[in-house]
Amino acid sequence: MTTFIDLYILDDVLFYPDMEAGIIAHRLPDATKIFRRKIKYPYDNLPDEIKERKPLITQRNDELAFPNNSVVYVSTSIRSGTAQRLHISEFGKICAKFPEKADEIVAGSLNAIHPGSILWIESTAEGKDGQFYEYCQEAQKLIHEGIKPNKLEFKLFFFGWTSDKDKVLDQEVVLNQKHFKYFNKIESHLGIKLTDQQKWWWAATEKTQRHLMKKEHPATVDEAFEAAIEGAYYVEELATARAEGRIGKFPHIPGITVDTWWDIGFRDPTSIWFTQTVGKQINVIDYYENNLTGLAHYGKILYDKSVEYGYHYGTHTGPHDTMKHEFGVGKTIAEQAKSLISPIDGKNYSFMFSVANRINSDQEGREAVRNIFPYLFFNEPMTTIAVKIGGKEKLVGLPSLENFRAEWDEKKEDFRDNYVHNYASHASKAMETLAITHQFKSRISDYLDDILV
Repeated sequence: MTTFIDLYILDDVLFYPDMEAGIIAHRLPDATKIFRRKIKYPYDNLPDEIKERKPLITQRNDELAFPNNSVVYVSTSIRSGTAQRLHISEFGKICAKFPEKADEIVAGSLNAIHPGSILWIESTAEGKDGQFYEYCQEAQKLIHEGIKPNKLEFKLFFFGWTSDKDKVLDQEVVLNQKHFKYFNKIESHLGIKLTDQQKWWWAATEKTQRHLMKKEHPATVDEAFEAAIEGAYYVEELATARAEGRIGKFPHIPGITVDTWWDIGFRDPTSIWFTQTVGKQINVIDYYENNLTGLAHYGKILYDKSVEYGYHYGTHTGPHDTMKHEFGVGKTIAEQAKSLISPIDGKNYSFMFSVANRINSDQEGREAVRNIFPYLFFNEPMTTIAVKIGGKEKLVGLPSLENFRAEWDEKKEDFRDNYVHNYASHASKAMETLAITHQFKSRISDYLDDILV
């Protein structure tokens, strides 16, 4: 796609006057590499007749200018000018690793595009976050609604592995139940019939690509954005959970107590996981998150869920500093929870906090989550919720675990030891509260005898 886009751009600047075209990548070396291979090399290999009529006025490693007053250049952003052709390369990766850079591109470069111009954005998907995901979702919605995009809206082009004629293998591969389940799903969704050769190719490739398969070889748009995110901590754990059917519908079971596990913030969100333990199985049945609210709000949420869904609570476990930090009124969080009176309706929403075990490092917390993951069964409809963050809607809960990742060190071109502190980190830290403290023991509630009677 990069080759096609940049040859299109080169063709336009050669044969249209007063044409300004730009190519954007996050790092200048990346942009220069694209420019050298996709613009300069094709121009150098044009027929001599064309080059004689369209000689270069300016020839640099980041810009070519022609006698017709047209120019093509590369950069990391375009904050001025009126580019009629613009190519943004691997924007999904930019959004995931460098969100500030993505904001700069949107605020600066996209503002340089006007109706009648052409903007290409191409990328591998990098999770359900950032402007690239949002643009694709908006464009996909237009397709589903049968609406033709206007001159300032995006049109979505997606190229999945099922439409690639090279994605075939002539040697038979033994297929298992997991393979057939996936093929049936894809055939039903796309309305196609896969050949044996396609199935063999997919099974053989998936054996080496593993959790990267959906990212590198998606069959649908949704599958592409479900794929593992580079640097995400729980990639293999989530992939295994989906393959084993532990992410689906695991609703509340009457008669089993509900425990809650917290990460507490004020300016940052407060996150709460709701679980029921059945033998060696931890059903993660619900999730809640909010911010800029006092503790009484969360006490009311617990009460409302008990009324609406019949939750009977066991333990409420907060992070280790629950006994120390204040929530704005001169008392520790644990002290406030014991005597919560709502300032709105005057009702008593008090509850008792238990305190999570202490951990020595973030890495220890993540290892605890990895260790307990094989026992987790997620009730996906109730653990995937939408919240407003910075004026935009984000999916949190289970998607937070998918998006919880390490920081990228641009200079070393490697991931740092510390995590990205963003919307995905709060649910993930609440999951650490569960992982470091949970004990497998009978969670049958005290009122079970009354139900049996």
